[in-house]
Amino acid sequence: MRFLAVSSVQYAVLTRLRLAPGPDLALTGAFASGTLFPVRLFRVTDAVPRAYVVAASGASVLPDGVPTLNRMALAAFDPRRHLVLERAVWSDAEAAAKPDQAAEDAGAARILRHEALRVEVEARAAVPSYLVLTDTYTADWKVEVDGSSAPLLRANQMFRAVPLAPGPH
Repeated sequence: MRFLAVSSVQYAVLTRLRLAPGPDLALTGAFASGTLFPVRLFRVTDAVPRAYVVAASGASVLPDGVPTLNRMALAAFDPRRHLVLERAVWSDAEAAAKPDQAAEDAGAARILRHEALRVEVEARAAVPSYLVLTDTYTADWKVEVDGSSAPLLRANQMFRAVPLAPGPH
């Protein structure tokens, strides 16, 4: 269920997969279907928001594919505190500016507008950070932060990330 949570999935409809409710997955309903298997609706209790901020000190650089997925599968990987990128933007010195910065204090983000070809996010970063948007990464997206062009990064294998300097954006 970790990958559902990392993907901002809040609900999952399952039929054949036999899952027991647990701390990360709550059964909210079961319904008869036209098959031998009931349709079950689960709520993913620890899903990350669609847009959120991770301190640069929590970012790792790994190649896409198995290395990234293996890192994300670790029990210690908390998507609110950790991020796997294709490449880093912040230097180690910049990222470590406040290494004890709590995940809750790294910043906040709120989607203001979401259209097929445009997303506007209001964000605040307390330290050098990355804004993560759990929309599918494609290299042809163009990014602006505070009216200036910014790099678009592949984050957590399939999502978008943008570096943010400390402050409101």
